[in-house]
Amino acid sequence: MSSPEDNASWSFPCTVAGVTFTNECNQHCAHCHNNSRRSPATDELLLNQWVDVAMRLASIGVEFVSFGGGESFVRPDFLEFVAALRSIGMRTGVITNGFCLDLGGVDWQLFETVSVSVDYADPDLNDKWRHCSGAFDEALRTIRHLVSIGVEVEVFTTLPRDTVVGDNLARIRRILVEEGVSYWKLNRYRAIGRGPASGSWGLSPQEFFNVVQWVSQGSNGLVITDPLIAALCPKLPAIHACSCGSSSIRVGANGDLSPCTFLGNMVLGNALCDDLPAIWKSHPLLHEIRSRSPVGKCKGCVVWDTCRGGCYASAYLEHSVFGAPDPQCWHNPETQASASARQLPVEGGTTMRSYSCNLYVDLHPQPRVPIDGR
Repeated sequence: MSSPEDNASWSFPCTVAGVTFTNECNQHCAHCHNNSRRSPATDELLLNQWVDVAMRLASIGVEFVSFGGGESFVRPDFLEFVAALRSIGMRTGVITNGFCLDLGGVDWQLFETVSVSVDYADPDLNDKWRHCSGAFDEALRTIRHLVSIGVEVEVFTTLPRDTVVGDNLARIRRILVEEGVSYWKLNRYRAIGRGPASGSWGLSPQEFFNVVQWVSQGSNGLVITDPLIAALCPKLPAIHACSCGSSSIRVGANGDLSPCTFLGNMVLGNALCDDLPAIWKSHPLLHEIRSRSPVGKCKGCVVWDTCRGGCYASAYLEHSVFGAPDPQCWHNPETQASASARQLPVEGGTTMRSYSCNLYVDLHPQPRVPIDGR
């Protein structure tokens, strides 16, 4: 019997859209996957065009819009667009650097989740990495304001190799706990955008395992949206497989569609100009992603049905083929016993965590869960 992923026409809704509202950003982070700039691109959609796109996204089932970088708040019409989304029943979350925001002038209740970016516990290192003096202090100011008014705030940390050296992550976690942050989102570095294309900043499989092990042993609760971790650490709770291209899609600032935020150069069409339902149901590249077969060491792996190659964007960026092994996969089928395959649950209710493959540290008090990673 064939599975839905074998069909040329996809019958499941797209519940989440990752949206880059603008390519402009008031920082210039070394690792920016979007390669955002200090000024907006000339082809960015106007507000009325974005509202048209919102209606088109609703036609394929989108319930939640996750805003990523550039820095959405630099556009003066951003909150007007968010309000338009809310008026048609869509929920929203946003990732922001929190820099020079008029905190009191934002209706934060428009957002279900607000994610603030912090990469280093040391303010000088953080500011240098972001090419922006005062970036750390402004992020902390934003975090404190959001916590004080009861907004669910998470901190977003990308993991190029330098950020896992020494006690940086431990120091960040202490700061977040002290400040009352709800979640800590750890995002693997992908070799796209402003960072080196060679992937030399990416964690080795052992380094990635060490991070997962450390976070698991030292934290009260975890939320896994990374299928690689879900497959190789079956005792950790997981809420979905890789969603990109299966239940989510990304829209660039000019309306261009791509399977996910880390495959922004893989243009499927344009959300403003093209037939969005037809693209979602039958585009050849999306079919290739959904029907991917195991390549390399993934062949014969008993957890393939769980992880399906882990983060497929990471795998594609490394190997230029879907179904290839995730470059951070620490499993060696020849020397390590495989974990038991399991069916990943579908998260009850679409949220900010329904988009992309990440590791969330739940900073609310919960029973500790041991890791079983080998």
